[in-house]
Amino acid sequence: ALAASLAAVSNAFLIMFLVMSIYAILAVNFFATQDEEFFGSFSHSLFTIFQVATGDQWTDMVARLLPDQYTLDPTVILFFVSCIVVVNWTLMSVVVAVLIENFTTATEREKEKERRAKADREGKLATVGPLDPLLAALAQLSAPREFRLRLEGLFKVLDSDDSKAVSFEEMSSGLKRLKVEPAVHLSMEDFDLMTDNRTMCNEQGELDLASFCAVMRKQVKLFVQRQIARAMGVTQEGDPSGTVLFALKQIMTMVDDVMEAVGADDDD
Repeated sequence: ALAASLAAVSNAFLIMFLVMSIYAILAVNFFATQDEEFFGSFSHSLFTIFQVATGDQWTDMVARLLPDQYTLDPTVILFFVSCIVVVNWTLMSVVVAVLIENFTTATEREKEKERRAKADREGKLATVGPLDPLLAALAQLSAPREFRLRLEGLFKVLDSDDSKAVSFEEMSSGLKRLKVEPAVHLSMEDFDLMTDNRTMCNEQGELDLASFCAVMRKQVKLFVQRQIARAMGVTQEGDPSGTVLFALKQIMTMVDDVMEAVGADDDD
């Protein structure tokens, strides 16, 4: 997990280095004549900015640039205060945030791989899609009216701005807040795949209630088909349950058109 975070953290460090280099160049132009020891060259100035970013006796450097202890130079004060705010308070926090975010994501991926491997060994049905934890609950609903009401309630939860449409950002953040295990993490690629490259979305790239219900019905149907196909794969040869599961898969395929017609009637 830590190794997987290095690329993103390296990019954050590179940005911080570039900003520090800009401050080092400015410091050479502003203060080289006043203090050659710390700002006489780019390398000395860059090391000084690094020292300021770590908070190591930076006040002594400021004091050396002031005319006397009772006079404040606005250029000096503005330069060092902005440097501390930008480099130390902001960019340092960004680096830590990027490290934690990528480390958490990589850890979740590794745990998910372990769960799938364990499920394969035990012959259980593993999660293979980002929405599977939610779809597993929706697939338990047998009454069409109850299924439609549940989708409408979910749509209202995801529509955080009450615009009668759900964007990718709303859907992604809303699904993360759902109390399902494991948590749902919807990526941009997943959203495009679910919506047929956003052909089911409106001009703003959002899903209205009818389109959202159509997308979720399709995902539930695909989820059930995947689970049946996987169960067929783990049954032993000669096990009669394999024949039953194959028949169920055939029935699922045959009733696709019926389900779409029922969904259209519900929307009307």
